[in-house]
Amino acid sequence: MSIGTILYVSDKTIGNDPILGALRSSGYKVVCADSSSQGIALLFLVRSVAAVVLHDQLGERSGADVAQTLRTIRPDVPVVLLCPNRIDPLPSSMDVCVSLSQPLEMVTLAIQRLLTRATAACVERKDGSSCAAA
Repeated sequence: MSIGTILYVSDKTIGNDPILGALRSSGYKVVCADSSSQGIALLFLVRSVAAVVLHDQLGERSGADVAQTLRTIRPDVPVVLLCPNRIDPLPSSMDVCVSLSQPLEMVTLAIQRLLTRATAACVERKDGSSCAAA
């Protein structure tokens, strides 16, 4: 049983990708995009995305640039950036930056924490606005 759908955007996604495997092993359904433009299109099409996980370099665009575009499309969906080194300060279009030098469990732990915070924030909303489906 899936605990949520993750949109994974990586121009290097292959069947044995360790990030992809870690997300699936943690119980997430993963929808993959192999380019920034495909990731953006999928965010329009897949309404139940709980979080987006993307790499810091996606061929023609940086992860930060893609995150900004994703945030304008779906401001309710948390964005996790995977990068070689931590980014400080973190741009407002991203919720978390996870260094790829850390164990893979850090990626799934960051996503779980984000989804917990997003769910709590959704419960607190009083204006009736929609929340990301987890």
